Amino acid sequence: ISSLDLGGLALTENILGTIFAFSAVGSGGFMAIGIKRVTKSVGLRRASALGNLVCLIAFVIMPFVPNAVVLMIVHAITNSAMGMMGACYIASINNSVHPSQRATVNGICVTFESFGKGIGPMLTAIAFASSLSKWGVSGHGVVFFCMSFLHLLLIIGTVMLPSDVEGLGSARFAAPEKARRSPLAGPAPSSVGVSTRAMRAKATVAAAAIAAAADVEDKAFASEASERDGSEREVAKKPRQGPKVLR
Repeated sequence: ISSLDLGGLALTENILGTIFAFSAVGSGGFMAIGIKRVTKSVGLRRASALGNLVCLIAFVIMPFVPNAVVLMIVHAITNSAMGMMGACYIASINNSVHPSQRATVNGICVTFESFGKGIGPMLTAIAFASSLSKWGVSGHGVVFFCMSFLHLLLIIGTVMLPSDVEGLGSARFAAPEKARRSPLAGPAPSSVGVSTRAMRAKATVAAAAIAAAADVEDKAFASEASERDGSEREVAKKPRQGPKVLR
């Protein structure tokens, strides 16, 4: 949006809207079709590092794009890479955190994400304007190069992530549960054990019904025995009459 004298393309609002719309459509298509294939092929860590590498290269190229068409393509590729990075990092967090702590950890992450989305554009806009006013056309790429450096740091941090982010820690989370289970409790429910849980619920209900019926039967038997015992006692209390003698 800066003038040609300062190294920009002097884009109008309509052209900017077209660029953003094309970028949104392109990144949406990649999120729907491409991201699943990439993550399955290379894994979450490599996919995140690849996305950071694409953004690093794109931010280095952006200050030197010759026209709006090239900028549109570069922006769409960058937006797709950022979308893949966000999805991979969220999946990595969920894979590496115990299920009982995911809500808390995701809440903290969303808080920092919201803070970054609010303050990030403001700081970069101020830095971009300051670099242009201080250094002129020489400062046109300062903010872009700083963004590239941040993505370089992200690449280093992503490569150093543990293997649990790939989903390999699920067995570690399930191990304590298996250790606590009694041998008579049966196998632990699987991730797709909805039908198993339903069968167990039906078995529990049936067992409770059988126990209730047995309890009712026991009470009825006890009541009947009590009545029979009482009648026998009454008979025993009556005086015995001898045989009548005919005179």
